[in-house]
Amino acid sequence: MMSLSVILVAALWTLFADGSEISIYGIAGKSVRLLCDVPVSDPPVVEWSDFVYSSDRNPSIIFRTENNPHFEMVSTHQNHRNYMVDGDFALTINLLNLEDDAGSYSCRSIVDGNVHTRHYYLTVGDSPKCSGNVHLFEGNSTTLNCELAYSGENPSSKWFHKGEEIESTDESEVRLAKKVVSFVVGPDHDQSRYSCRMSIGNITEECSLVLDVKYLVRDLRFTPVKERFRAGDELQCSARGNPMPDIALLPAHDNSGPGWKNLSIGHHWEGQRVHISCTASNTVGSVTETQSSNLTIQVSAPRKMHPTTASPVAEKGRTVQHRVRHSSTSPPPHMKRDKDHTTPGGHHKRTHNHQHHHSTTTTPILNEAQHDMNEFPAGDDKNDPISVPVTPQMTHGKSEPSEAKKVDPKVTKAPTNSIAGQVDNNIGLLSTVIFLLFNLILTIY
Repeated sequence: MMSLSVILVAALWTLFADGSEISIYGIAGKSVRLLCDVPVSDPPVVEWSDFVYSSDRNPSIIFRTENNPHFEMVSTHQNHRNYMVDGDFALTINLLNLEDDAGSYSCRSIVDGNVHTRHYYLTVGDSPKCSGNVHLFEGNSTTLNCELAYSGENPSSKWFHKGEEIESTDESEVRLAKKVVSFVVGPDHDQSRYSCRMSIGNITEECSLVLDVKYLVRDLRFTPVKERFRAGDELQCSARGNPMPDIALLPAHDNSGPGWKNLSIGHHWEGQRVHISCTASNTVGSVTETQSSNLTIQVSAPRKMHPTTASPVAEKGRTVQHRVRHSSTSPPPHMKRDKDHTTPGGHHKRTHNHQHHHSTTTTPILNEAQHDMNEFPAGDDKNDPISVPVTPQMTHGKSEPSEAKKVDPKVTKAPTNSIAGQVDNNIGLLSTVIFLLFNLILTIY
């Protein structure tokens, strides 16, 4: 019996003599890759083995390079279908099994008669599982559990709330890590997330729970908190509760969301005091809770605009906007003229009535301005009378020129920028000359 023990110890010492064991970690159902230290050689001699599936305390051979150009696993190995060796001679274990795959693995490489060995100890852990009563009423007590089954090294575990570690109790068992946290719940725990974080070596996994705490309506309030508002401001009424409370806001609200309603201050309230009422209610179990709040606010009066002295042009512009528009087919009454004027010689001089075509959007004030421009061309002063020579009057058979008299240019002066007006002037001058010649002939005879 003693000789058998000595042989076993010697065998294990030979296996691990040239290197310490490396801890490696994996999660059940996933994969892990183990590297092999292979010096450059051609061809290399590599062998992978394990003490996990061995039944006689001897390592089970997983892979050999000898006579194995296709890198096939040893078919007699119990788990050969989940193993794979790549071109770097690294061993990949797929679909890690919590019960069977944890344990020692070794890679041996022989180069020029020298043996190089790398040893691994694989710990396999399951993903952590969180459990506990999360559907609660205010004042209830709850216990949250975090468990992780594993094979190999013990994992570490902690509970967190809002990023901060919270106190927990360790209730771990053989191959089962377990942390427990207990507390009484209130409104502040509603919709809070509690997370359990477990680590196995360099691998960290976590699970979490979100509490759903039922509580009656509370914290009914108006925001913002002030007494004076302006038109366009918004006032909100909100409350907390689970289930979310129903909000009633008077006067009628403009928009709403879960647990709140908004009121937009209208212009029709300017300069007034407005009374606002808000009610919130919900039911938990067989109990219904209602809260109400009233608020009186002052809505500022509209800002007064300081009057400014308007210029004549601006004043005239305002007058234009309210004048009645005239038809585009006939001039306004103040632009009509007498059609016939009698010349000093007794002849009738026809004065053309110049029609101005107006746009349908032109106002009488603008028509007056256009008429003034036609009557008084650039360079003349319409306020100064214009001297017009008068036809000489006959005195006892002799013609004596009379003094030029001042006349109103609006009556006698034709528009200088009008062709028809120039023709009328020429006709009148020709009539005067003919009249003088006629009188001269009568005087001679």
